[in-house]
Amino acid sequence: MKKINLRFFIIVISSISLFSQKKIEPVFAKNHVGDAVIVTGTVDQVYKSRTGTFFLNMGKPPFYDFTAVLFASDTNKFGDLNSFSGEIVEISGVIQLYKGTPQIILRNDNQLKFISGPPKLEKPIPSYTQ
Repeated sequence: MKKINLRFFIIVISSISLFSQKKIEPVFAKNHVGDAVIVTGTVDQVYKSRTGTFFLNMGKPPFYDFTAVLFASDTNKFGDLNSFSGEIVEISGVIQLYKGTPQIILRNDNQLKFISGPPKLEKPIPSYTQ
């Protein structure tokens, strides 16, 4: 009976770790190469190459903090990718390093989740002078 309980416990713990990915900001992606994570941040640039590959870049150019890569053969799964510019998204997958930039290659639409639009600026509080 104890062996069955121990096996069940190990299976449950393993399942939880497989499905619970750590959420990180784009600036920390370089510290998680090889890890399955969720990168949450603002898409600062959407770039389409001559071959039809899309790059959703986060951070400041020319050396972005993180890039999501969508090859031309998969872009039809994601809708209008240009509409993600300036939007906050979650990108899930295993981080790879390509030419010094951390990236996740997106193959399925469940790897890209729209969170919200850019942060709205609060209206300034009127100042009253006497």
